[in-house]
Amino acid sequence: MSPATEAALAPFNRKYLGSKRLLRKRIADRIVEAAGVPRTFLDGFCGTGAVSLEMLARGAGRVTAVDTLRSNCVVLRGACGTPADPAGRARLLGLLEALNGLEPRDGYITESYAGTYFTAANCRRMDAAREAIEQLRADGAVGTAEHEWLIG
Repeated sequence: MSPATEAALAPFNRKYLGSKRLLRKRIADRIVEAAGVPRTFLDGFCGTGAVSLEMLARGAGRVTAVDTLRSNCVVLRGACGTPADPAGRARLLGLLEALNGLEPRDGYITESYAGTYFTAANCRRMDAAREAIEQLRADGAVGTAEHEWLIG
């Protein structure tokens, strides 16, 4: 798999305002300095899960990530649900490619966010993808882990 293809499966390819993505290593350094690598780690208000994923990478045995926003938890579970096996990874990339090729359409995202946070063109692409992802789930074509990865 090429580095560009592999990057699509990486948990930090999604950037959000206020994310601790750029601070995660410094935060983890301080935690490890003060307490060592924990067997268990609680990431309250985890957001995108940047610190949770960093602590796992440093050897934390178990991470419990909590947030009041369900969407943050879904994104983190999706990032952690990326399959390790080549066939599973290829399947996700194939689904992603199909979603990126959909005909854009108007929907909730376009009505709510076009011209504010996103361009109308990008909102229309997101609406098409979100509807297709929900249809894949309704049809049983994707399971919970794939669904969460796709909407993350």
